[in-house]
Amino acid sequence: MRNLFVMGLLAATMVQFCLKGLPQNARNAWHGGLACSPRGDYIAFLTVELPHPADQGLLLFVPHINREATLTVTDRLGKTVSQIQIPTFGGYGWTAKSELLVGCGTDGRDEEVRYWRILNARGHQVGQILPVPTVTSIRAWKLSPDGHYLAYVGVATDACVEDQLVVQRLNDQRILAQLPMSAYIDQLAWAPDSREVAVVGGEFIWLLSVADKQASTLRKTRRAEYYGGTIVLVPPLLVNVSHVGLGLMRVNGSQQTRHLAVGSVMKCSVAPKGTKVVGLLMPVKGGDKAATLCVGRLSMSGFHQLRQIRRGAIVDFCWDPSGRQVVYLTDTGKVETVAVW
Repeated sequence: MRNLFVMGLLAATMVQFCLKGLPQNARNAWHGGLACSPRGDYIAFLTVELPHPADQGLLLFVPHINREATLTVTDRLGKTVSQIQIPTFGGYGWTAKSELLVGCGTDGRDEEVRYWRILNARGHQVGQILPVPTVTSIRAWKLSPDGHYLAYVGVATDACVEDQLVVQRLNDQRILAQLPMSAYIDQLAWAPDSREVAVVGGEFIWLLSVADKQASTLRKTRRAEYYGGTIVLVPPLLVNVSHVGLGLMRVNGSQQTRHLAVGSVMKCSVAPKGTKVVGLLMPVKGGDKAATLCVGRLSMSGFHQLRQIRRGAIVDFCWDPSGRQVVYLTDTGKVETVAVW
């Protein structure tokens, strides 16, 4: 009954997504959040209008922005398929069916994610997902790289109850895990093979192994020194990506840690297919918007560069599902693909 009531409430208060063009003043816009669908048939990225060009730097490490955004979807050749205006953006991801999962508030103005809409590549809603009944809003969430699982940390409806980590299978919306968390969770990170998710909060890390029919008990370890930024899971390493380099922690076994002073890193993304190859997007010293994309192998011994790609004002990148190409985004909202191997 509760879900039926909430669904009715959402239907009554829903603000429809609209199709629109990119901001007229593209110079005062931030572009980012680039992602390929698991099948490789679509690419999507975000555009956020800014009041001043100087504001662009403030959004460098903000993948989820609680403000109006435009989600542009292109085909694999970069041809625009749709442009979707989202009143209050709460993150997005690609499902295994090449559909978009978009985090939303209940009335389009609420800055907390309350539920998810499922959109096709044309921007039309084809479904929605509600959190478990014991959760009132979503603190952090992320889809697995293969698009089959949704992991989120929900704020409990009862203020005396701890936040809950929920892992849900998308094809039948079955709950695989629902576990209490004893710390404020600020980030989630999936392993490239979608078999494990890291949950980071305070000074601790929890690792959850996800099977098709069940989820194992959380494994808790103490966190390495934290420098801010974002986290990436490259088993057996948890990588902290920030303006001072890369913080590495071995999350299985010895819990060995190391800091790699490679300079400021805007983004680290792991190649699919179970490799330890990563891409690092690093700003060029003295450059305005120019960035260098470095591809190499990452281990506790260091980052061993295999290739360097320079294409002017790159602001974001991601791997295509084959792991043989990277897709990058320029500061003008142009999508390009380059072969790595």
